[in-house]
Amino acid sequence: AVGGAEAAAAVATAAAAGAAAAAPEKDPLDTDSDEEAQPIDEEAVAALRAEGTEHFKKQAYADAAAAWMKAARMLELGHRPDAKMLSNIAAAQLQLEKYVAASSYAGKSVAADPDWWKGHWYKAQSLMKMVRNKPPSTAMGERCEQAVKAFKQCGQCSTLPDAKRAEVEQEHQNAKNHLMQMTNVCNQS
Repeated sequence: AVGGAEAAAAVATAAAAGAAAAAPEKDPLDTDSDEEAQPIDEEAVAALRAEGTEHFKKQAYADAAAAWMKAARMLELGHRPDAKMLSNIAAAQLQLEKYVAASSYAGKSVAADPDWWKGHWYKAQSLMKMVRNKPPSTAMGERCEQAVKAFKQCGQCSTLPDAKRAEVEQEHQNAKNHLMQMTNVCNQS
């Protein structure tokens, strides 16, 4: 019986070690942390925000994203994600044609503030960039469906300026049309 208990303990230890090894890496901008909030250097955040904005205006998108990412990390450590800054990072990633990264940061923006229209806008834009000129497939169809949903949510945001509403509605319709075309091609094959 002693050998059985030792064997069971060894199996449990191995299982725990395997589970720890299989645990996914922590996202550096994950705000669902049990860790204590760090103090935020507001001046440094403001300087990085301004630096990112200046780089973006000069079309130095990689530098803009890098500055904003540093500021976003500082805010995340203080448990205060900034939806606008995260959507700025998404915009820079879109300009760099890094569509997966753009979609990820846009999603973080939406999580930080679901009513911030630009988070939904950049998520939808990046997803549509991923499916354009790609052969229809289940994965492309799912991305297109996500884009349709993001455009719809964008249109429902109270922060959406009236001047942008028609553009959002048009892009929403374009995404729905693209999804229908993909569905038709997939059904024919």
